[in-house]
Amino acid sequence: MYLAEKNIAIIKEFDLKHTIVRLRSDHVIEIMCNEDNVYEVTHLNEILLKIGEFTNGKRHKQIILAGLYSNITREAREFMATTE
Repeated sequence: MYLAEKNIAIIKEFDLKHTIVRLRSDHVIEIMCNEDNVYEVTHLNEILLKIGEFTNGKRHKQIILAGLYSNITREAREFMATTE
C-alpha cells in the first residue's frame, strides 16, 4: 500500500480492533484511532507493545490520527504523560 501524496509505502500494519498501527517507509509510526472509541490504559499498552514489535524498541516519529468522537480517559492521559 502506498500513500499517494508522497509515495510512502506501508511496511507493516496491524489491526488491534480499536486502532490500526502502521510502520511506514519514511520510518514514521502511524496510529489510526477508530471512531467513537474511549481509550483506556489497556488500549494504550496494546498500542505500545505493537509499536515495540515494529521498531525493535528503537525510537521513531509517530503520528496519531484521532477518529471522530474518539476520547481518552483521565488515567490514560496521565499514563501517556509519564511514558517515554
